[in-house]
Amino acid sequence: MSSLYVTRGKVAIKEDAPKNETSNGIIYQDKESKVHGIGVVHSIGMPTVLSNGTEVPLNIEVGTKVLFSKKEGYSTFAGFIILNQEHVLGVVGETD
Repeated sequence: MSSLYVTRGKVAIKEDAPKNETSNGIIYQDKESKVHGIGVVHSIGMPTVLSNGTEVPLNIEVGTKVLFSKKEGYSTFAGFIILNQEHVLGVVGETD
């Protein structure tokens, strides 16, 4: 596995492949997969700094499964999605 360290205010996510196939083998395009994605956090940069100098830390850890926005723009590198920390929308948890 390659090492990737992102800069201040960024997060690197390895996107999970969307399940776009029914139990009968029919492949379909999910509209939500164009707007939102689910993936595992691989690297987190230093906290974002506001104009008044206050740091805004991201309250997740490496290895956390998250929901993120694809609408605001992102970059890709070596299979990772790199985006601003504020585009992480939430944590995806397992249900019992």
